[in-house]
Amino acid sequence: MAVKVEIVVTIDDEGNIHLKTHGIKGDKCMKELKSFEKELGKMEDVQKSSEYYEKQKQRSSVKTKK
Repeated sequence: MAVKVEIVVTIDDEGNIHLKTHGIKGDKCMKELKSFEKELGKMEDVQKSSEYYEKQKQRSSVKTKK
């Protein structure tokens, strides 16, 4: 089952831009948000959610010698 991934962009009344990720665990969320910096400007106040501290499920494969 695929996990729903979202990046929510909110602009407040003062023109401040807020980005929030959902469904992205670990430091992968920071890598995803970095792509927004080119268009929106440097991130100033980063608040990491509990998802940041969760480990990303990874698929691994093991090759053995015969």
